[in-house]
Amino acid sequence: MTIVAGLADPGSNSLIFIADSRLTRQSDQAHYDVCQKIARIGNHGLVGFSGDVKKCGEVCSWIAGTYKKRGVAWLNDESEVMYLLRHVGVLGQPDSNSFMVAFMDDTNPFTSDDPLPTGDPRATLVRFSSRGEYERKTLGIEIIGSGSEVIEDFDLQTVVKVMNFGGTGRKGIALAHRSLLLSEWVVGGARKRGISSVGGLMQVHFVESRGVRAVTYERWVHLDEHHGTYVRMEIDDDGAWLQVHEPTNLRVPLRFPGDTDFLDAGDSKDHNFELERLLTLDSPGVKRTPNPVEIYRPITTGDDGWIVRTP
Repeated sequence: MTIVAGLADPGSNSLIFIADSRLTRQSDQAHYDVCQKIARIGNHGLVGFSGDVKKCGEVCSWIAGTYKKRGVAWLNDESEVMYLLRHVGVLGQPDSNSFMVAFMDDTNPFTSDDPLPTGDPRATLVRFSSRGEYERKTLGIEIIGSGSEVIEDFDLQTVVKVMNFGGTGRKGIALAHRSLLLSEWVVGGARKRGISSVGGLMQVHFVESRGVRAVTYERWVHLDEHHGTYVRMEIDDDGAWLQVHEPTNLRVPLRFPGDTDFLDAGDSKDHNFELERLLTLDSPGVKRTPNPVEIYRPITTGDDGWIVRTP
């Protein structure tokens, strides 16, 4: 089970795209924080999924391949998207597999009536599922997965707050901060509802006209009211996400389903990244909570944080 959230902002002509890292083994509801649920498609798009890991991984590969061959136009056509799901064999399945694509749409560019330069590709979200659902959006938020009810927390006023955070229309580091803010609000909403199938550090990205970026960061984790520790979400040498708590040498990699080294979640308890359960007040790296506490810190990397993984 999972949560994937996308936010389309026409003011900055960008998209925020985030997901949790949790994989749930249905037989005993064991949780493992090992799954990369967002992957790049082309140079200006991302795809995220929720549902059966093996089947969704296969469908994402088809989406990426179709995107590479045909560009983005087919994503704007509901009948074409349903044809793909039918061809892959998931359309009409009782267990819903859901997908969301965030991309820059050069088939629907800005016009002279829009506030941005004429001809620029338009930031677009498309959500669809094996139940036959389809929705296309160029403004606002979409959420799929077991935690999708947190969308109830995001009325228009809240969405506008995210889009204006760090300066209306601005990009760069402002987009990174908006992405982390949305991530915190989504995680908070899931915890408030007791959704245990959402977990691990969030995979945080944004898409703009220059391309796709992964936002690497440090995050403060509370162990109790007065103590906590910092953890990191990095990109490893293979271009995939890596969850790190350096003081205890805890390193949990994420892999996309279908990767040759995709972890068998039954192998080890080390595949969890629930520091609140793993650490005590005497554990390395644990300290008194600073006041004020900096919940998120974007990390500047030498390669500018560009993600390179594809399904």
